[in-house]
Amino acid sequence: MRKNKKKRQVNAFVFSVPYAGVVVLITTLALVYVWLGCRCESLGARIVSLEGAKRAVDDQYYNEKCRWARMKSPVNIERALVKNNIVMQVPQKNQVVWLRDLDLFDNQMDVQKDGILRFAKLEKVVGNEGK
Repeated sequence: MRKNKKKRQVNAFVFSVPYAGVVVLITTLALVYVWLGCRCESLGARIVSLEGAKRAVDDQYYNEKCRWARMKSPVNIERALVKNNIVMQVPQKNQVVWLRDLDLFDNQMDVQKDGILRFAKLEKVVGNEGK
């Protein structure tokens, strides 16, 4: 038997480890870039839809605010009272009770002789003299 002393030649492409690492790194960065782009697009679409919903809620809020302002006008209040058969009269002079804000008077509370704090006082009203 004869030994073949010739070297065997391998016809293959040699792919070095550092080159493979660079290719894997570039591929990973490209995939991360594409993923972030998709994520930004989806978040942008969600923001646009939420802004549209906010605009709709704001419009509804302003419509209700205007409707409430119209409802509480004196003419509409009188119409509602008549519609519901409610009879109201202007209060007499002795029926009016004025409550004063204690903060307006330097936080001075009225203490009666019995030691009880009084938060409201009945004050005479000159402008609302009754009928």
